[in-house]
Amino acid sequence: MKMKKPNIPIDIEFEKDFLGLVEIAQTEEMDIDKKHIKDVFISDHNMSGLGFSNIVFENCRVMNCAMEKTSFVDVIFKNCDFSNSNFTSSYFNRCEITSSKWMGANFTNSVIKHTAIQSSNYQYANYNQSTFTDVNMFESDMSYASLTACLFKNLELNNMRFINTNFFKTPLKNMDFSESHLEGIIVSDTNAELKGARVNIYQAVDLAKLLGVIVK
Repeated sequence: MKMKKPNIPIDIEFEKDFLGLVEIAQTEEMDIDKKHIKDVFISDHNMSGLGFSNIVFENCRVMNCAMEKTSFVDVIFKNCDFSNSNFTSSYFNRCEITSSKWMGANFTNSVIKHTAIQSSNYQYANYNQSTFTDVNMFESDMSYASLTACLFKNLELNNMRFINTNFFKTPLKNMDFSESHLEGIIVSDTNAELKGARVNIYQAVDLAKLLGVIVK
């Protein structure tokens, strides 16, 4: 997979007043560009419709915020917490997400492209009707997350956790779960989602339960 990495310029500058910058961007309908945003704590704030490009978010906590229709292009997230924030209909392209929390975040109808996710927590996140293209997921947790009616293209998985994850109406053909923890997933009554998925022998035993098969 030829995944494109974030383009972060050398002359990126630290932003001391993030909320002030957000207010200016909303008032003037401008994007936020070339900023290193660090050690910010925000909760219950509306940042919907903003565009972030060439940005580094580091040690930021953006909790329970409205961020619908937000775009992130060439963005790095390090040690951040965006739990319970709403990213409905948002756009992520050329992003890197490391050691961050997105528990309970809502990404319904979003687009995720050329994005690397590592050592991050997405438990109970909602990705319904989202599209993933050229995405790498490593050592992260999507247990109890909802990934219904999603489209996956060139999605690489390694040491992921999909426990009680909902894949209803999401085709898993060519998805390789063999190096991940897959258990108790939710699919349709016909199990059509599983056609062409790649699993190891232990996962196959668990998936056999969906077919009513008892493996001795």
